[in-house]
Amino acid sequence: MHRTLMTAAVLCASTALSAEPLFSSFPDTVFDVLQPQDPSSFLCLNDAGTDKRQIWDKRVDAEPSVDVFLFDAVFSDGTRVEIAINGEFGSRGTARNIADLITTPLGQIPTSLRRGIERFSIHDGREGFHAGTGQIIMYHDQIQARLDQGHFEESVLHE
Repeated sequence: MHRTLMTAAVLCASTALSAEPLFSSFPDTVFDVLQPQDPSSFLCLNDAGTDKRQIWDKRVDAEPSVDVFLFDAVFSDGTRVEIAINGEFGSRGTARNIADLITTPLGQIPTSLRRGIERFSIHDGREGFHAGTGQIIMYHDQIQARLDQGHFEESVLHE
């Protein structure tokens, strides 16, 4: 009996390892794990001034120090995320409008995932999204495209 269970476990494990993934891209699935109208724990967005932040930028394939507009996103579960909007957008008002695009979706992801996000940065452009330790980096034109497709929430969850 013990040998049968062990053989079955090996067969199941090898089958699982060789199986094709169900989906090639989480944000591009045909179902919505998160939807724009889902509840969000987002409470408020506070102005946190301006400063410099070192942020990876696919447009230059480097991590330059850039001038940013800073905001502090506060959520009802006690989490906070620094939002850094690249100064290339020109004004605090424009930067705040861009930051507003991401606050509700950030509040829709599970608390356990949001706790790992220290900074959410946004550059101009349409490059693909990416994340590193404690940081998500997105590009404004790509955010708008994902919003238009109705899949931005999944993009935030994915990153």
